[in-house]
Amino acid sequence: MRIGAHNAGYTQCLINSVRKLECCKSLNLLRFLSPLLFWFLLPGCELSKESDLSFYGVCDGSAAVRVGRQQILVASDEANALYLFNSQGGDLQKSYSLEEFLPNRAEMDIEAGVLHDGGVWWIGSHGLDANADTAPNRNVLFKIGLPDVDNRGNGKVELLSELYDLSELIQNSVDDSARKLAPKKGGINVEGMSFTINGDLLVALRSPLSNGTSGSATIIQLALKNNEFKVVDTFQLALGNRGIRDLVITDNGYLLIAGGVASGGRFTVYRWNLAGQPVELFEVPEGFNAEALVDMGQEWLLLSDDGKVARVDNDAEDGYRDCEDIETTGGARSNVYFRGLRFVP
Repeated sequence: MRIGAHNAGYTQCLINSVRKLECCKSLNLLRFLSPLLFWFLLPGCELSKESDLSFYGVCDGSAAVRVGRQQILVASDEANALYLFNSQGGDLQKSYSLEEFLPNRAEMDIEAGVLHDGGVWWIGSHGLDANADTAPNRNVLFKIGLPDVDNRGNGKVELLSELYDLSELIQNSVDDSARKLAPKKGGINVEGMSFTINGDLLVALRSPLSNGTSGSATIIQLALKNNEFKVVDTFQLALGNRGIRDLVITDNGYLLIAGGVASGGRFTVYRWNLAGQPVELFEVPEGFNAEALVDMGQEWLLLSDDGKVARVDNDAEDGYRDCEDIETTGGARSNVYFRGLRFVP
């Protein structure tokens, strides 16, 4: 495995196996306990100070899929739109409004996307809003066609499915108490989605956990028959009292991000194969709000939701404002971006 990022206070490792990842974690502690032994063992763990990628124009890398050879289509959980970027970062290339086929709809809170069967499926969080008020606009699952991304994305997207509402199926798969709670208080919050090799849909929950805000995370397996989804199985994953922020299929299983029910905390990338418990691959650098995984072929991207990250803003009294506040008020565009991290599992 190889990961690369730059974050203060975090030792970066370029790792060729899971064993070396554990080596790096151990050395991180060993450097303080026994400096001499640390430097003696260091050659077995290669270090990197590769910079993060930056994607300018929006703050939230909440969900994303690969389109074309080197581009990603990103959804923000703050707007009913999709955004096209080069996978190596840089300026926004094009935005696609979903209002064309989803008119007059309040924020859908799109939290996950997946390429499947010739199109891209997107899913809303299917939960209440932050004040625990009903938000039926979030109860949505739909499929769009792949945009023509040639010539820097000069194309349109079209709706290829009806609008599915999975709220009843999800509610029946968790404790009743979750129905009345705000997402970050243990209420329903979908943040991951994938498909099995047999075409069943996997819906992964950030919240609730098995005991509300603690316990194991839930993945719900659904089959689409006669244009109707039905639950066929559920999985409980032990992720250290954390939920799932994204779930993506690979050649030999799935990769997933574990993160807290509430904001902040630590994030970890795991491998899972639909049987048994996940295996930890690496812990994400501190301060990186991991929300989305994208398979780019030779490498993977890990994207951060940076809406609440404080950035320099000369118009603010103390010189700083949250990225999403700068974005909505037309502040300095150079401070409106989300970050990316490259790794090879």
